[in-house]
Amino acid sequence: MVAGGSDGVDDVFSGHPNFLDATGPNPRRSEISAELGTRFEVTETNIKRYCVGSPAQAAVQAAEELVVQHSGPFATDELEGIEIRLSSDLARVVDNRSMADINVQYLVAATLLDGSCTFVLAHDDARLRDPSMQRLIRRSELIPDDALLGGRKAILTLTLSGGRGRVSQRVESVRGTVSNPMTPGEVSAKAEDLMAPILGGSRAAQLCGLLLDPSSVRNVRELAALLVAD
Repeated sequence: MVAGGSDGVDDVFSGHPNFLDATGPNPRRSEISAELGTRFEVTETNIKRYCVGSPAQAAVQAAEELVVQHSGPFATDELEGIEIRLSSDLARVVDNRSMADINVQYLVAATLLDGSCTFVLAHDDARLRDPSMQRLIRRSELIPDDALLGGRKAILTLTLSGGRGRVSQRVESVRGTVSNPMTPGEVSAKAEDLMAPILGGSRAAQLCGLLLDPSSVRNVRELAALLVAD
């Protein structure tokens, strides 16, 4: 940006709007140096579990949880209706978008059919446009709900065919956030899903194993070797 001629400011914390204004309406400046050297913000970092637009995460998680309750993926003809509730500020970001990974109606529908949300599923624009998927998406309704404001939250309700009623799942805290952290196994599963197509499944699994147990790495060259495509 600098090479392109963009300018900047000497102090990003001064003037208006400044860096702190982006954090909220009433930023507390004292937090910048509070517990300096004893509290490390990196330990409060969220790990994004799903490779989707962030506002869609909770709805995707709810879909996976309903699959577990259902003892497996849903069939298309089982789903008479899909109701997705997100806060209004998030709903508009992921409402019926042209890209698969930020289209919450597609992400929920495909997750219900497949049983889980993978990188390939979330980026399959051709599947989004497939007529059978579009028919299922048309049975979906996204409802902005201000009761869900604050954080990544969702309520997913399915109307089942054959008069079998409705099932619902609410997500208050997305998996991967500090308040609902992922297990090491879940972190590995996500990483392997991303790396295996390039490195190969065995190499990706070995790499994750070493990274989760750094003391087992005798020489960092072991890691470098595993980062070369199989």
